[in-house]
Amino acid sequence: MEVNYQLSFYSAVPGYYPMSSYKSPVSLVAYRVNSDSTSWTYNKTERMGKGLLWNAATPTPAPVVFMPLTIGPSAVVPLGTWPAATSTSASDPDYEVIGPQVFRFEYCYLLTTGNLSITPPTSVSGIAGFIVDIAAIDPKSKVLLNDAQAALLAGQLSDYTLNNLAPGQLRYTLQYAINANTTLPRPALAGVRLYERSFYILPPTP
Repeated sequence: MEVNYQLSFYSAVPGYYPMSSYKSPVSLVAYRVNSDSTSWTYNKTERMGKGLLWNAATPTPAPVVFMPLTIGPSAVVPLGTWPAATSTSASDPDYEVIGPQVFRFEYCYLLTTGNLSITPPTSVSGIAGFIVDIAAIDPKSKVLLNDAQAALLAGQLSDYTLNNLAPGQLRYTLQYAINANTTLPRPALAGVRLYERSFYILPPTP
C-alpha cells in the first residue's frame, strides 16, 4: 500500500504561539493526511502552523535562538525537535483541517536544473520548488465510502517513482488507477478529482 507524503519546514509566517510574549516571525509549518483511524480527521489533510519563540529562558518549547534545529530525528535529538511534524498520526493542538476532502498527498522536488527528483539534493540551494499532487473526493461521493475503503483507495494511488518523474505524469498514472479500479463503487470513484500544481521557492535576496 502506498503511503501519503508529508511536508514540514520553517517559514516566516504567523502561527499558533504557546505564549503571548517572545514571539518570533518564524513558524514551523507541516502538511499531512491524518492516518490515525481513531481521529475525526482521519483521511483528511491537515496543516500545522506552530509559532516559535525567541526566548531561550526555557528549553521548551524549543526557541528560535537555538537554530538550526532538525525538525525530525537526529543524532542530537533522537525523537526529533517536533515529533508531531514528522508523524502522520501524532496529535498536536496546532494542527487544523484544511482539506476535509483531500485524502491523497504527494510531492516531488523541482531542482534548479529543471529536473524532478524524489529525494532532495544535498544543498537546499538546488531546490527550485515542489510539484504537488493531491486527490480529493466531493462530499456526496465520499459518503459512499467508509473509512477503510477511503484508505484502500488512497493506498491504490501510486507514489512518485523514477518512471513518472515528468510534469503531469503522476496525475495521469493516478487517473488511470482510478479508471481501472473494480473494487470500489463507481459513483464514488466518479467523484474523485486530481490536481497538480507547482510551488516555486524564491531565491534569497542579496
